[in-house]
Amino acid sequence: MTFDLPDLLRDVCGRSAGDWTNMGEGMERGRVELTNNARQGTKKLMVVMTDGMANRPLNRAPFQYVRDEAAACARAGIPIVAISFSVNSDRAIMREIANTTTGVHYHVAGSVSQQKKELKRVFREIAAKRPLLLVE
Repeated sequence: MTFDLPDLLRDVCGRSAGDWTNMGEGMERGRVELTNNARQGTKKLMVVMTDGMANRPLNRAPFQYVRDEAAACARAGIPIVAISFSVNSDRAIMREIANTTTGVHYHVAGSVSQQKKELKRVFREIAAKRPLLLVE
């Protein structure tokens, strides 16, 4: 995790999309980060966004990896908000991820400008449902 937003933006902008989606590893890394480094007593939440289907890694079954990680997140008390894009996204697995973890699934469709507007709405809805806890 980082608070260096300019550095993060440079990193994200330097990446390019390909044909491969390793959802399981992203979920695993997120779960490990939240489990090991989150502040004690806080409610955790993971957001998984994809425009595709789980088709990586090659050394194990990608869909089972996703299911295993969803189950691990559920055991750790980490609900997942699953957000899918495009007609190519596997909405069934995204719904399964959300259901397994007592999270929620959103599908964002339409043009880029429509998706931008819909994503803002989705994230406002997510934020509105999160409990507010003031800490010292």
